[in-house]
Amino acid sequence: IIPLNIKFVNIRGLGFYSKGKYKLDKVPFKIKELTASANYKPHIYVCLETKLKCSHKDIRLPNGCKYGGETSGNEASGGIFVYHDNLYEVIETKTIISKYAMYLKYKIGDRTYHFIPVYLPTCSAKDLEDMLRKISIFIQDHNLTEFSFLGDLNVDFNKVEHYSRAKLLDNFLTKYNMYNLANKVGVNPGFTWIGSGQRFRSKSSLDYFFCNFDYFNYIEFNFNSFSDHKSVTIGRKDKFRYQSPKWKTFLFKNKNFLCRKKNIKIFCHHTQAGRKWILY
Repeated sequence: IIPLNIKFVNIRGLGFYSKGKYKLDKVPFKIKELTASANYKPHIYVCLETKLKCSHKDIRLPNGCKYGGETSGNEASGGIFVYHDNLYEVIETKTIISKYAMYLKYKIGDRTYHFIPVYLPTCSAKDLEDMLRKISIFIQDHNLTEFSFLGDLNVDFNKVEHYSRAKLLDNFLTKYNMYNLANKVGVNPGFTWIGSGQRFRSKSSLDYFFCNFDYFNYIEFNFNSFSDHKSVTIGRKDKFRYQSPKWKTFLFKNKNFLCRKKNIKIFCHHTQAGRKWILY
């Protein structure tokens, strides 16, 4: 069984540029650090606010990873860039809103998963309402019933100043029966964004993972060296119960097995004093 794991983070620009050209000869250090944090486990990686201007299929990725998809525009703002482990197969990608929302369809094993990663900029309630309307139209047109909605929403549901936008998002999430995974599994991130410079005292929870089906039961928020947002990891942890294997009694009747010196030494080491092994 191939495990499904996801990592996403507001990456604050991938920083490929060098005098107007892209640095395609090396893996970008932000991607390198994000991938390394997976500890060799397969993941889908979603980079938000990448500030990409065009298709970047030629960007060099770590070994074992390949391009998944992206949405970008003519300006170096917003943007979503996706890559994933070679074990995963992306079936379909679509841009819902250029630079701000996209659709991913993955097949893992015999199951298909649908994701809508978003980077919602700080904007007026009217602009946010228009963006959510476009996403709703896409969901309805593609008959999506079970999917995940994730990313940097730039809204803190617990802050009064975000109330109008939070209300719009809450209505959208309720419409599709979505729940906050962190709340469901009892994980409190405290905050997912911390200000810098003159805003170093500011903290907010802006990054979320919502879904409307039962599969994921694990979420973790971690600091990184390249962003003012925490990296978010989502997955599933199954409970295993260890059961010792039964003795293979037939082996004790097998001459080839009993006559091996290595096996005899192991048996003699663990036997009680005074007992003798009979070799056939």
